[in-house]
Amino acid sequence: MDGWTILAVRLRRIGALCFGLKRLAALKAAIVVRPNPVDKSADSDCVFITRHGRRYVRLQLVQEGTEGGRDAKYVQCNAVTEGFGKLLKKLKINGRVGLRIL
Repeated sequence: MDGWTILAVRLRRIGALCFGLKRLAALKAAIVVRPNPVDKSADSDCVFITRHGRRYVRLQLVQEGTEGGRDAKYVQCNAVTEGFGKLLKKLKINGRVGLRIL
């Protein structure tokens, strides 16, 4: 590699580092203003949580399992899908359309 190529690679790395630091600062600022998580042990590192303090996509235990949780049943809760469904219902749009309607 010639000197210009090495310089370009180094400048690209410095730019990526600066962009990463700005992104990290923005995420830290978002954590300060977000609602408190309901489950502090599991969701304390999540940046984006609902206004109710839960993850946007989570698994919820429906039925306890036996033998250390082997047969436990979970349901996936997706706040984005639920909110989009409510919006479609309010606009009186058939809910089977999905995001293609936008």
